[in-house]
Amino acid sequence: MRLKSNNNNFNKKKLMSVTSAGIISTLFTGLAHADTNSGRAWLSTQEKTPTSGIANNLQTKQAVAQSLKLLQSQTSVNDLTTILDKESSTEGLVRLSLLAYSQNETLHPAWQKLINHQNTDGGFGHVEGWQSNPLDTSFVLIALSETGYLETLDTNSRQSWQTRINKALAYLATQQHTDGAYRISHLDDLYTSSYVLTAFTSYIANQGQYIPAIQKLVSYLESKQSAPATWSGQSNNKGLFLDALVAESLYPYQDSSDVELFRTSFENRVLTLQNNDGSWQ
Repeated sequence: MRLKSNNNNFNKKKLMSVTSAGIISTLFTGLAHADTNSGRAWLSTQEKTPTSGIANNLQTKQAVAQSLKLLQSQTSVNDLTTILDKESSTEGLVRLSLLAYSQNETLHPAWQKLINHQNTDGGFGHVEGWQSNPLDTSFVLIALSETGYLETLDTNSRQSWQTRINKALAYLATQQHTDGAYRISHLDDLYTSSYVLTAFTSYIANQGQYIPAIQKLVSYLESKQSAPATWSGQSNNKGLFLDALVAESLYPYQDSSDVELFRTSFENRVLTLQNNDGSWQ
């Protein structure tokens, strides 16, 4: 396994199913493939009233909007003010920020709310005042990277947020288990560990001190692969969701000699499960 020092050295090829709440965000953007086009067309029909069996409305709406943006498709504009007033969870505020980004907006009030969710240990809790956990901390770090939020700020505000990022990364490093995994009691280890790896990957170019933790995490996830492009033991859409998350998180760490096999293995598996209408559900 070889670590790549710059997250911009690879293209994330992505496609997302509304039912799987953003899970197939992995290997497809930019491919001239009819099945990708049918998936894009189906997503476009779901944008106004998205539904999912494994995600809430905000999770699904944000996943659809992000996928369509990645696929360079036009997205509808949502009024986020009312939703923001009612939202208090870290994940919800992060998804609102990502949804705003999909609409080419910057939702400063959501980021201001999130400041109060960071604890003295550097981590973020589910809501303000709650104990830190690696998943919500990863959500914030990933969103900061994907939206380029710091680039919209003045120098002092940018430096303040950079300090928060440094503390959050340091917190994540303290939460790793001896086998390399990240765990939250009520969630699948693959789910939490994949998001943490994606969070670390976003900052590895300037945070090399975390390479040992990343190496252990990559090794842990690789050890869970049971068949080509398969990590979860679940055969339903939740299992496909988990496999897509793991594939996306591991993709940057494939050796050049293995990356094509890694990509095509996942693509082939996913395409065999695609419905006639272009969806995965």
